[in-house]
Amino acid sequence: MHPHTPAIQAELNPEVCQSITMVAWTLLVLLALAALTCWASYQHLGPARMAVGLGIAACKIALVAWLFMQLRQAHAYIALALMAACLTVSLLFGLSATDYAVRPAAQATYQVPQQVPPMLTKPR
Repeated sequence: MHPHTPAIQAELNPEVCQSITMVAWTLLVLLALAALTCWASYQHLGPARMAVGLGIAACKIALVAWLFMQLRQAHAYIALALMAACLTVSLLFGLSATDYAVRPAAQATYQVPQQVPPMLTKPR
């Protein structure tokens, strides 16, 4: 056996095998969420379409951040910074949704298009 062969080391190291299994399951879940996104895009969900799409995207983001960015093993201050960022983004979305909900739906005034006379000569 050659000591630098990764396949042999993966067979002998159960932690690497567990990591490969975790990556495979994560890949399957991400593919299932992508298929769910595709399916949901063809459904007539009305106003809930945006919420469903954002919910699926949030699940994908959480999986990638938790497993591949190794946030589950991060220090407490990194988790605190992540929570502060999530709180800030949710606050911005909430304020935007509130503004959108209470704003009156006034139509813009319509102005009839007018022809501007051409200026072929210099004005006197």
